[in-house]
Amino acid sequence: MNLSILRARLGKKAERKITVPLPPLFHEGDEGDGAEEPPCIVVPLSAAEDSEVLAFAAEYARSNKAEPKEGDPLYDLGIMAKTIALAVRDIDSPPEARTPFFDGGTDQIFELLPRETIVYLFELCQIWQDACSPSVRRLSVEQLVGHITELAEAEDDGPFVRLSPATRSICMRILARLQVLSLGDKSLPTSLTERVGSVWSPRS
Repeated sequence: MNLSILRARLGKKAERKITVPLPPLFHEGDEGDGAEEPPCIVVPLSAAEDSEVLAFAAEYARSNKAEPKEGDPLYDLGIMAKTIALAVRDIDSPPEARTPFFDGGTDQIFELLPRETIVYLFELCQIWQDACSPSVRRLSVEQLVGHITELAEAEDDGPFVRLSPATRSICMRILARLQVLSLGDKSLPTSLTERVGSVWSPRS
């Protein structure tokens, strides 16, 4: 089955709405009109698209005289840019034939976006990829406590970097809610209390 047809059948279940923080637009004689954040959607990538991402990253690294391997800055940048080019789609395009938000592909992404924005969009793509994955995507309380304990005891960023983007998001959200609990004198809403003490998913 064609992936675009499958995505269309899944509808909003296969799409997440996000915004893209674009750089400020400056005009001669003024101070600019501020940064834009146009809406778009992110979709999970297929295995074939993942292969396309890896192939592009390897070629991008080689063309810049870098090593085509994970951990090389240029290779990793190629991974991020190509993932964004494929996964971020125009929200106004037909659901059965979503078109790229960056219609100029990776060249447009490199030209338009600073590295920080590329990293940010890539993280959103990865979180949604994890959320749509058929693999185990829920953390038990015990697993969550284990991750947080390891982060607390670590002397470097290794344990944090090794976590998937979705797991990082879950841990940070839980820690934020626990912080709210510790600061507040009043009881929190039931829905929040239940989430702190239950199982979490990247979709929640």
